[in-house]
Amino acid sequence: MTSTPLADPGDEDREHTAEVVPLRAENAGTETRFGQTTGPAYLDTAGTGDAKRHPVIPEHLRRDRIRQTAAEALGLHWYKARYHGFRSPAYAVKTLWYAIRGMFRLTGQLACCQSRRGEAPSLRDAVVHLRRPSPMTRPSPFVIMLSDADRAELQRRARCYTAPHAEVLRAKIVLLAAEGTENTVIAARLDVHVGVVSRWRGRFAEEGIDGLADRKRSGRPRVFAATVVAQVKAMACEPPEDRDVPQSRWSAADLAARAVQEGLAESVSRSTVRRWLEKDAIRPWRYRSWIFPRDPDFAVKGGRVLDLYQRIWEGRELAEDEYVISTDEKSQLQILSRRHPGLPPAPRRPGRVEFEYERHGTVAYMAAYDVHRARLTGRVEPTTGIAPFTALVSQVMTAEPYASARRVFWIADNGSSHRGQASIDRMTAAWPNAVLVHLPVHASWLNQVEVVFSVIQRKVIKPADVGDRDALAARLLAFADRYNTTARPFDWKFTRAGLNDLCRRIEARRAASPPVAA
Repeated sequence: MTSTPLADPGDEDREHTAEVVPLRAENAGTETRFGQTTGPAYLDTAGTGDAKRHPVIPEHLRRDRIRQTAAEALGLHWYKARYHGFRSPAYAVKTLWYAIRGMFRLTGQLACCQSRRGEAPSLRDAVVHLRRPSPMTRPSPFVIMLSDADRAELQRRARCYTAPHAEVLRAKIVLLAAEGTENTVIAARLDVHVGVVSRWRGRFAEEGIDGLADRKRSGRPRVFAATVVAQVKAMACEPPEDRDVPQSRWSAADLAARAVQEGLAESVSRSTVRRWLEKDAIRPWRYRSWIFPRDPDFAVKGGRVLDLYQRIWEGRELAEDEYVISTDEKSQLQILSRRHPGLPPAPRRPGRVEFEYERHGTVAYMAAYDVHRARLTGRVEPTTGIAPFTALVSQVMTAEPYASARRVFWIADNGSSHRGQASIDRMTAAWPNAVLVHLPVHASWLNQVEVVFSVIQRKVIKPADVGDRDALAARLLAFADRYNTTARPFDWKFTRAGLNDLCRRIEARRAASPPVAA
């Protein structure tokens, strides 16, 4: 019998033959099935009794396995030919031709691919054998030498299961190249083309680990010049009336139409304009309200309140028996009842509320919030005013620990219920340990009770559907008890330093703004 040299992936220097080696005398006649021995039948591939012994596959089972594997590969090509034949008959014929031509070659390779373990040959065995290097391969001119840091990083990439496949493959190529393995052997072992191995080996040799990253691609050429994009962005930052457009705000469609009208481009879509604006976060269709502070003592008054949030008053830290309370009133709460009962939420459906409603008047909710203890005290009154606010102060100051406290600071805005020096005198006369501290004008955003009102609006009031005043009052008071069981003080970050920086920026903006005509 003629021996066919077959390179083995584990030992390239040893030659193996495709013939079946006769069984040893003591094991002759033992039956094997599907690559698993049922008796003590083994193959001594080294010719000595001390070498590893491997199970042997009978000749007729090997032939059946060869036919089955070749049929599977041909079936795959036939499926591809049928799939592509509907769109390209020429491609289907070409696929079948390559399949038939390759089957003859593949069948011959399968016949000589019995592995050292004695297992049945597979389609992968044949394909790998076809791609194995010839003994006349040219060595690579790039010699890879790895530092300890590079080797550790490449090994980490090669073992990473969540990294992209390309990154893992490139790391394995470099690691094998550092071991002195030739490009053709690396290509056969990793099942890639030898050109891929040559490319990443060369890039690593020239650029190091940074060379294993994808290089920037040029992409599609620009359709619009950079000057056109800049002009459209500048237009979006101008009021529409500056270009005689009777609108208050731009939209992407308006900007696209205006760019064509002014001759900046022959045609441009609104989606293209929107992408241009998104790169610089330009949103001309959105706006936010703002106001210049008109209180001349804005920084002084606001700084006192922010110091109290930090438990500081006039440069000294507050004692344990001194408290800070933020107070305000939420007026004009409408008592609304829906004409039809709503529906609760359900799977894949939000809750539903009837749009039509009936009015049952309004009420006012007065609240006092202990800033450092996160305690909420509230009461419901028919309306706001000096008397309802005095009742709230009395409700708080008669309860402990405020009744016996050294000082209780009340932070309030400039509403009519507690405005000016007169309100300070009234509170001091009624409660000598109470100190009323006013916020600057237009500075309710510095009042922490406004955050509590936001929670009440979202969790208690909306969607408004109550029968009468008593039902709404009971819900508000019950929520205060529930809130006090779980609430924690707010993590207030805005301090006097932030307020001073804000005032400086406001003054700079005021100086740069043109004077308003009287």
